Amino acid sequence: MIFVEDHLEPVREHELLVRHVLAECGSDPKKGQNQSESDLLHRLFPRFRTAAARAAPLEPVLRGDAGVRSIIARAPEGRRRSRFAENGRSSQRGAGPTRPAGTKRGVRPGASTKGSSMRRTLRSEEGASLILLAIMATAVFAFAALTVDIGIMLLARTQLQNAADSAALAGASVLAQTAGDQIEAKKVALRFASEHRAFGRGSGGIANRMTAVAMDAGDVTFPQPTSIHVIAERSSARGNAMRSYFMKVLDPKRDPAIEMSASATASAPDACGTGCVKPWCPPDRWVDANKNNKYDPNPTSNKGEYYDSYATGYNSPGDVGVQVVLKYRSGSSTMVPSYFYAVDLPPVSKGTPTTGANAYRDWIAGCPDPSFLVEPNDLLQIEPGNMAGPTRQGVQALIALDPKAKWDVSSKRVIGSAYSRSPRIVPVPLFDPSIGVLTHTGGRKKVKVVKVAMFFIESVNSSGNVTGRFV
Repeated sequence: MIFVEDHLEPVREHELLVRHVLAECGSDPKKGQNQSESDLLHRLFPRFRTAAARAAPLEPVLRGDAGVRSIIARAPEGRRRSRFAENGRSSQRGAGPTRPAGTKRGVRPGASTKGSSMRRTLRSEEGASLILLAIMATAVFAFAALTVDIGIMLLARTQLQNAADSAALAGASVLAQTAGDQIEAKKVALRFASEHRAFGRGSGGIANRMTAVAMDAGDVTFPQPTSIHVIAERSSARGNAMRSYFMKVLDPKRDPAIEMSASATASAPDACGTGCVKPWCPPDRWVDANKNNKYDPNPTSNKGEYYDSYATGYNSPGDVGVQVVLKYRSGSSTMVPSYFYAVDLPPVSKGTPTTGANAYRDWIAGCPDPSFLVEPNDLLQIEPGNMAGPTRQGVQALIALDPKAKWDVSSKRVIGSAYSRSPRIVPVPLFDPSIGVLTHTGGRKKVKVVKVAMFFIESVNSSGNVTGRFV
């Protein structure tokens, strides 16, 4: 097909054009060499060449596409442009300039419009990008509120729960040690709770918002004579509700108060645990300032040594897992010489103590008489001598009841037990080190029970040393 267009850059290769025209028309190219270009083009385009335009020669351009060879002649500015089909049909006069399909006015055919189109797209979407950015920023703040504020809420809730658990366990321990003294149990529970810190409504940095867990006397109740219930909370009524970090960004005019609470209930264990205590009575823990394993306070030379059942003694939960020697193999290693921490049962005030190595071994391995309890202020009669053999035999029989049970140091609990509560967890009475061993005329020495604690029997050696873990 032959086109005449006015929007392409001309290529002045007239000779090649003429040869091509002659070849297309069936003429001999060699003969066409002697003819002028204007005559040849005039013959080819009689309607296009008017008399007024013959003085201005055309600027022909040869263009070739895949399988299509076209002649494109550029007319001088102001001239009429026509399009001729190969079959000889004349152009439709009066029609505007024809462009190849898919092209736009002012754009060269074949030229890429991708760059300009992309620039127009980017310019037209600038406003939409700002809107999307604003929406995304709001979503980011919302997620920050969820992750940061809710994370702090969970942390504060855990801290309150720890305080409530600690207070309840301490109160239950006092109930067991004081035969149900609720007034003393409440004091101890409140004191233990105040030693814990949790997120509150402070000002400034995070460290300033960690405040002590303060509870009122009404937060400690006793559902049963041997049980205690504790509530720890952060609330607006108390003036210690938590503040948010990011939630208030979504609503700057409002600083929402976050309220939460935690509760715990603990019961005083039976003084005999599995039905009976074991025939040992080591001293409760005291501050041994001079490290001589003797209770010998002196206002001048050893004034730092003292004992207090709650301050220095074994208590839950702070001392859980502490290893204690329940029975020594040598009297010289004990607080009182010749006292190996072995005692006779029952207490003096509750029956006639049974003496001898056989009775001592039976009390370790089992419970010959579960009819009595050992309580604070009871007097226990000392069983003299090491009794390494009966001690080892009784402890080995006790361990054989649950041989796979062991103490896990990391979790501070018994693992591997075949029971919900291992039979190796037993009650052991403790005596008051500030009183020591009491001497009675005409009888055996005695010790005064200050509390009954639970221990996991861990091991016994060949010499008769028995070790356990405070639980």
